Parts: sequence; C-alpha cells; structure tokens
Amino acid sequence: MRALDDVVRSGKVLYVGISDTPSWVVSKANTVAHFRGWSPFIALQTRYNLLDRSYEFDYAAMAAECGLSKDL
Repeated sequence: MRALDDVVRSGKVLYVGISDTPSWVVSKANTVAHFRGWSPFIALQTRYNLLDRSYEFDYAAMAAECGLSKDL
C-alpha cells in the first residue's frame, strides 16, 4: 500500500483498484491505508459467473463497508 500511495502522490496515477483478490486482503489493505493516511483502493473488479453468484455476496458487503466502487 505504501508503494501504491507513492505512485498516487507523485501524480503518475489518479486512483488505485484491485482485482481477483480475497475480500479479507482488500479490507485489511484499506484499513492499513486508512490508519496510515495512505491512498486506499477505490475500485474492485471480481470474476463474473451467471451460474454461481455466491462469489458476489462476500464482496458486496465488503465493498459497501470500505467505500469501494465495484464491478461485479
């Protein structure tokens, strides 16, 4: 998160997003970023499966709690 914060602060990127990562890792990373004053993840991209939608339920609650925009 520190390295990503450096890239955001240098102006090379505007925001940071993440994909294909367990929800607990994303929430832990955003919590660390929050307490250290670093740039958090603002977007989340997950896999999409029409037949198995259970994957989304874990991420939907986490994204809402962490203030993430999500592409579910």
